[in-house]
This record gives sequence, C-alpha cells and structure tokens, in this order.
Amino acid sequence: MSESVLKWNPDKAEFNQVLIGKGDKFKLELQNTDSTDIRLEVVSEPDPQIVKKYKIKKDKLKPNQTTEIEFELREDLPPGVFKTTLTAQIEGSGSNRFSIPITGTVVEKISPEKPVAASHKKPPAKKSSNVKSGKKFDPNTGIQVKKPVVNDRAESKPATQTIPLSTIDDSDLK
Repeated sequence: MSESVLKWNPDKAEFNQVLIGKGDKFKLELQNTDSTDIRLEVVSEPDPQIVKKYKIKKDKLKPNQTTEIEFELREDLPPGVFKTTLTAQIEGSGSNRFSIPITGTVVEKISPEKPVAASHKKPPAKKSSNVKSGKKFDPNTGIQVKKPVVNDRAESKPATQTIPLSTIDDSDLK
C-alpha cells in the first residue's frame, strides 16, 4: 500500500472476542490522500467461511474523499482464532494493491481481559464536570459495569493460615 494514495483507520478489522453463534460487524474508514481520483477494485475477497458479506460504500474517490468498508461475520463460526484478508487494487494513481487483515477469536464465554467485539467501538465520552455520576466503567474497555471493577493486578494476601500443631487433635484429621 502506498501511504501517499490511500490510508485507512483502524489499520485492520480486529474483532477481538466474538461469542459463538453471534455474528458481528466492523467498519473501516478509507481516505484518498492522493491529488487524483482513484477507484478501488477488490482482487481477493475475504474467506466466505468467515465473512458473511462485506460492502465498500463508494469505490470511486476524489482527492481527500473518504469511504467505509463494512465486514459482517458469519454466525456459525466455530470456536477458535480466525484470520482472513481483503485485497484491493487502487486504480488511477498507478496500480497499487493493499490488504486489510480481518482477525478475531470466537469464544463460548467472554473473558474480562478482552471484551466482545465491542472493543472496536468508541468508549463513552468522559464528563467534564467535577460531579461524580456514580456510574462505574471498566478501565480497559470504557464499558459501564454494574458491579465494581476488580483489579486483577492488585496484590493479595495468601488464603492460607498457619496453625500451631499443638492446637490440632486427632479428631480434626478424620
């Protein structure tokens, strides 16, 4: 990909964790950064066993014009990691090709370290006032949580206790 012709944000379609049996969508924004008109032509589609469909909103872009590519995952993906790419060609300012990686993990249950594909969505905007709202947000995802957020990195005391042997009688061992 030539940075002077086209740029996209984010740099890949990272779905993170997706619940088994649930599809998800992801949007990328592309911008023509060249001084000439360009046309996008797909030369290699994403694996149809992973991506149910994709759509490029506009395939012809004037200078500084933007478009979106939306990817929709299949609902019947098996558990595990998935990887595929979309490869397209830029016509109009020479002939350049670029590939967009599409990755993620299908899981049966969401782990707190990586949220469901919502991680590619923007977290709620922070309030500028000094008044506390009383709402709690996960510091890793920005998603509102009902229960207090647990800091896994906090040091904890051992769950064992030392008891002198003289205080144990034989009935405790049975």
